[in-house]
Amino acid sequence: MNVYSVFLSQDKYSEIIVATISKLNGQLSLAWVKSCITIGPGNGERELQFINQCARNTSKFVAIEPDHESAEGLRTRLVKNLPGVDSQVFETRIQSWKGLDD
Repeated sequence: MNVYSVFLSQDKYSEIIVATISKLNGQLSLAWVKSCITIGPGNGERELQFINQCARNTSKFVAIEPDHESAEGLRTRLVKNLPGVDSQVFETRIQSWKGLDD
């Protein structure tokens, strides 16, 4: 995780993501999106930016994140940034995930 953080800090990755999300928001109508699944989101910073700007009607969020620390960070972000959304974070690799119960 530290190598990835160092990479992001030396790069314009954040600027590019923010600009891309803004551009997508202006070009796409995603008001119909009700659920989102993400694989390997880390702490979910980018995913939550996308949902908050482009898919505000999301009512269900599912994440598959194998790293415990990242999964905990994601859970904290979800409570704070998407309080009305039914969210689940599975701490597992995608290859081991059994899927949703419902």
